[in-house]
Amino acid sequence: MILYNKIGKNYNKTRAADPRIVKQIIKLLNCLSNKIIVDIGAGTGNYSYELGKKGYNIYALEPSDIMYKQRSEHKNIKWYKGFAENMSFKDNFFDSAICILSSHHFTSLEKSIKEIERTLKDNGTLLLFTSDPRKVYDNCWLKEYFKLFYIKACETLPSCKHIEKLLEKQSIF
Repeated sequence: MILYNKIGKNYNKTRAADPRIVKQIIKLLNCLSNKIIVDIGAGTGNYSYELGKKGYNIYALEPSDIMYKQRSEHKNIKWYKGFAENMSFKDNFFDSAICILSSHHFTSLEKSIKEIERTLKDNGTLLLFTSDPRKVYDNCWLKEYFKLFYIKACETLPSCKHIEKLLEKQSIF
């Protein structure tokens, strides 16, 4: 998350929660508003805020000082400084966990998934939203016109197959 201490200074001026993603989060979590959700790698809280407005109780976890200072406050959001790999929450505490475009910043995805499993209730839900550039078809224009960007994205973002294997190993998937 040191990256966001450098590039996140004006994050809220250039980023907002996508309403389509918010709608899907709510649909996929399929939980009542009185449930407790942890937003891991919450950033400035764009998604936490939107869920908080809808009545969800959110525990927003963010390691970057810069992002944390820009956090979106709401009566339904409790903010915490910390890392996915070593969360200070009790065992079996959360009904759901969300990681919205943040898992590629974890220093250890495997350790983070173990921590998420530890903090989720027995029938808790993990919603991990990411991007896998490897899913782009072979002759996609993106690979040709933005080749260096594509290569960097493949180096940065773990593959869906890798994530699935880690989740299966932890019995979350």
